[in-house]
This record gives sequence, structure tokens and C-alpha cells, in this order.
Amino acid sequence: MAGPGTDTIDPTEVMYCVNHPRTETLIRCSRCLDPICLKCAIRTPVGLRCPTCARRGRSPLYVLKPQDYVLTTAVALAVSLVAGALMTQAGLFFALFLSIPVGGIIAEAVLRTTRKRGRPVQIITGVSIALGALAGPLIWRMLASGSLALPANPLVVLASLLNLGSLLYAVLAIGAAAARLR
Repeated sequence: MAGPGTDTIDPTEVMYCVNHPRTETLIRCSRCLDPICLKCAIRTPVGLRCPTCARRGRSPLYVLKPQDYVLTTAVALAVSLVAGALMTQAGLFFALFLSIPVGGIIAEAVLRTTRKRGRPVQIITGVSIALGALAGPLIWRMLASGSLALPANPLVVLASLLNLGSLLYAVLAIGAAAARLR
């Protein structure tokens, strides 16, 4: 487990970083015990580690395969489109109070189907929520009118996209989902 020649640690010994031989240091990797400088040290839940040891312990929750990207996008977009269409009808007052729980529900749906977390999942879910918030009013108008065609007047489309309730919903729901998917 220990690095080469580190059976005993002498506290008076002057150590130099294994990656930067001219940098003096007092820090050792918590796994291999190699001396590392502050530039190389990566903070982990079990202490500071060298870049090699920090990469080794990556949790499978944060490692995505190509099919995980597809599944995450499909689930997040489907739930977000439904939520965006429903939040359009909630009104500004209810959007203020319902956006955070709805963002949590979308994140929970993604977590339960993919069992993955991390920055890529946060980004995919955030973009899906934004698309759902923007397309939600249009979807609701098309369902209410019984026609699957876009309105002829482009100002109606623009008004639907710039709905204040939808924008508020998008910001709050993205924040809640990103926090849940950390």
C-alpha cells in the first residue's frame, strides 16, 4: 500500500513533490504516502491524494457510459416537457412555490432510472428542464386547441416562450435538480 521506500516516515526529512522535484512539501498522499505539493493534492473524503490515487477511487455513481447519457436525456426531457406544460397553467404564484419540488421530482426520476449523479447528469437535466419550460406553453396551447400545428402568428409563439411563470419555474427547478444530482 505504501509507496517505494516509505516503510518508516522521518518527520525531520525534507521531502520534495514526486511530480515537481524542486517543490518542497510536508504533505503526503493519504493512500500511497508519496510526497505531494499543494498543486498536485486533490481533496477527497478520506484526505489529500495524489492525482494517480484520486483517479483510482472514482465512484461508479459518477461514471457514465454512452447509454447512460441517452437514458438520462430521454427521462429528463420526457418528465420536463410534462412538467413544463403543467407549470404553464399553475400561474406565477404557484410557480413560485411549486418549482422547487417539481425540480426535485424531475431529478428523482432521473436518479431512479439511471442511478447516476454528477456534472454531466446535472447539465443534461438542467437543459431538459429549460427546454420543457420553453416548450411547455406551446405544448399546452397545441393540446388545448386540438391541433398539433404551431400557431400562425409568430408573436404568439414568442409570448409563450417569454412567459414569466415558465422562466421563474425554469430557474428554480434547475437549481433544485442540480442540488439533488450532486
